[in-house]
Amino acid sequence: MHPLRVLVVEDNAQVAEVAVSVLVERGHTVVSSADASEALYILTSGQPFDVVLSDLVMPGEMNGLDLARHVRSRWPALPVLLATGYSDQAAKALKEGFPLISKPYEPAALLLAVERTASAVAISTREGNVVPLTRTAT
Repeated sequence: MHPLRVLVVEDNAQVAEVAVSVLVERGHTVVSSADASEALYILTSGQPFDVVLSDLVMPGEMNGLDLARHVRSRWPALPVLLATGYSDQAAKALKEGFPLISKPYEPAALLLAVERTASAVAISTREGNVVPLTRTAT
């Protein structure tokens, strides 16, 4: 897998530090945000990302599911992977079609989930943007 640009959104500094370390160690470029509002600011700044990894349950005006919905609406080609330890919130996210990883996660499981989420959308986006060439008689 080629290096990814990942936006990590996590309000728990220790969890964020672990996720960032695991992803950077694998060769990915990571930007970290402590909440959904800051994440949206980063996204609107024009920095390119391949995937967003967000905690599902966060304090503030927006939780991870709200963020994921906003990203899906504004940047439909940008995949969001949600992480949580709360099963009732997980059901909502899954019902809306967002991939989910349970916390606490193992480093290998985190890498696999992030890379699969990014590649699944990249493949479907690539296929969806193919325009067949046609020749016209001149």
